[in-house]
Amino acid sequence: MSVNFNNKSTEKNSFYGLTTIAATQSSSITVDGNFKADFSADSLILPTNTVAYVYSTGTSNITLNGDASLGSEYSKNPTYWSMYSSTGSSINTNGGKLTAYGRMVSSGGNIDISTADQSYIWGTTSTTNNGVLNLNLNGNGSSWDMINNSSLSNLTLNGSTLRYEKPSDNASFTPKTLIVNGDYNSNNGTLVLNTVLADDASATDKLIVKGNTSGSTDVVINNIGGNGALTNTGIEIVEVNGNSAGSFRNGGRIVAGAYEYFVRSGATLNGANANNWYLVSDYKQPDPEPIPEPTPEPTPEPVVPVEPASDPVTPAINNNVYRPESGSYLANLVAANTLFMSRLHDRLGETQYTDVLTNESKVTSMWLRNIGGHNQFKSGDDQLKTTGNRYVVQLGGDVAQWSNNDLDRWHLGVMAGYANSQNSTRSRIDSYSSKGSIDGYSAGMYGTWYANNEDKSGAYTDTWVLYNWFNNEVKGEELATEKYKSSGITASIESGYSFKLGENEHASYWLQPKAQVVWMGVDANGHHESNGTYVVQDDANNIMTRLGVKLYENGHHPVDDGKDRTFQPFVEANWIHNVNDFAVKMNDNRNVQDGAKNIGEIKLGVEGKINNNLTLWGNVAQQLGTHSYSDTQAILAVKYSF
Repeated sequence: MSVNFNNKSTEKNSFYGLTTIAATQSSSITVDGNFKADFSADSLILPTNTVAYVYSTGTSNITLNGDASLGSEYSKNPTYWSMYSSTGSSINTNGGKLTAYGRMVSSGGNIDISTADQSYIWGTTSTTNNGVLNLNLNGNGSSWDMINNSSLSNLTLNGSTLRYEKPSDNASFTPKTLIVNGDYNSNNGTLVLNTVLADDASATDKLIVKGNTSGSTDVVINNIGGNGALTNTGIEIVEVNGNSAGSFRNGGRIVAGAYEYFVRSGATLNGANANNWYLVSDYKQPDPEPIPEPTPEPTPEPVVPVEPASDPVTPAINNNVYRPESGSYLANLVAANTLFMSRLHDRLGETQYTDVLTNESKVTSMWLRNIGGHNQFKSGDDQLKTTGNRYVVQLGGDVAQWSNNDLDRWHLGVMAGYANSQNSTRSRIDSYSSKGSIDGYSAGMYGTWYANNEDKSGAYTDTWVLYNWFNNEVKGEELATEKYKSSGITASIESGYSFKLGENEHASYWLQPKAQVVWMGVDANGHHESNGTYVVQDDANNIMTRLGVKLYENGHHPVDDGKDRTFQPFVEANWIHNVNDFAVKMNDNRNVQDGAKNIGEIKLGVEGKINNNLTLWGNVAQQLGTHSYSDTQAILAVKYSF
């Protein structure tokens, strides 16, 4: 029997509603129009109480030349058969758009599927009793959501996607396997797998091809709770028993914790099967070029050959590949603790210009400072390089000033500020990058005592305390933007002593050793990234110490004789030590800022009293550390005394 539906109208002669097409014995059914079937009382109920939408037995043949819709999102059930072909029968789809929910089973029969773009398959495939099931999924908009273990004969992905169903949030992970008994071909198709991203023993979905592979495939990985770990051989995701001519590559970044993962051929990995493909989180240093041994001089007398002593084999060095985002989190942490950090002469200028011992009554003052800076550092075993720029503006003023003996001077003041910093981190291993930013405010108080005896030598002590709060962002390449907040207290105590080295008619010369201790207590609560990685500051809050010496001249030009104008050019050198390294942990993986443990600094600047009310100052500082650490900063500030 042969039944043909030749009218290709999408209305009158297309199958809509709840119906099923079935062929038994030696019948043949061809549908040239569109066909739609969904579960209802009219659907074919097999003796096993299983629903089948397209069912072929005996020597029958079913051919669908148009679009076919088998089941629906509403009625989908993993036990339903979207297609079933028993021994001797066949089912063919010839390039129409296919939507199918349920199982495709070839039990000794033949199912040959070729689809148009925008096709969608939900369910599983299986072949039993030497059945054949070929799937040719075409178009960038076509996909197959594989919900459980499956098998088929040959698989072709022409720009389409094979997606292993992701477990629900509360479900335990049971890896799924697709077995292709024949060949696998991909023309820029995409393979989406679920993997616990950790070490070699990680649970993962898998593709097994018993025949040959060809073409190129992008691999996308859903991380199922993996914390990231250093791999040795790698996590095997594709097994090829035949000719492994196809290539598999990252279809996007694959990350867990601070680790980057890469899809690599076993042919490039020690101890791996050359035909298979793996996820690896390590990079190996390239082997050095072999040095040829010199040819020995021939000798007339025969010699007994001696086996040379074999050199010990140096094992491959495995190093995890750090994500650049860890550099951005580090830069934000450093900025949060240092943006509003100040020193007495950065904040107030030379305080001996304040309250000159005259009959004028000056009970308050206001100052404003602007700071711009550029910083760079490395982290992650020198894999990551981070650069950043910052701007800070601070405003403050004295609320009280007094003297105990008409020589010393005390100041009590309040201050507040705004700051923002932008940073960028790039990996030298995989060239991925990330960007970070932080902006926020501070408010606090300061107190200063300056001895300022008659010859203007003596000691000073300065303290301040600030509460700081910030908004932070980290945006990794090809990853979601992460937003979080940080806050905390920073505080400082600084002291120094000024020695007069000499003087002349217009100037005096001074040496000022100084020391400072800064408490840095700004941190962020633990943050969960959208990919599941938990990011937290590591180690306790930092204490920074500074020892330095300042050499300056205090004087004026002869043309300013008799005026209240004085200038103070200076040069200053400092040694800065951080007790704790700035560090972040991404899951269990720690990354540390390199090169900032001990820092040398040179600063040049000038401070000037324009008149008894107005003071200006500015300076430029350069810091250098190990591992190419560098920081450059410029300050321009003004103070007005009332």
